[in-house]
Amino acid sequence: MTAEQLGEKADLAGASILAIEGEHVILGDQRAIKISQALSIPEDVMTVYRGRLPKYAHKVYREKPDKLEKKIRKAVKTLEKDDE
Repeated sequence: MTAEQLGEKADLAGASILAIEGEHVILGDQRAIKISQALSIPEDVMTVYRGRLPKYAHKVYREKPDKLEKKIRKAVKTLEKDDE
């Protein structure tokens, strides 16, 4: 899907999509919701994209931040291997 196509589907300008991808513009909550709906993905995915933890991970982060980080790193490595 091109930036223009996503923009149309999310009711955003294609230039805005490109600016977000290029990290020239902050995604923001409202755009994240529109994009997640347009892509039919959970808003939590967009939360992670914005550099935030989903709400369901906050308790673990407060209580065991080092353990959470290790689990995230392990999951990412597993996903990278799956893509190879």
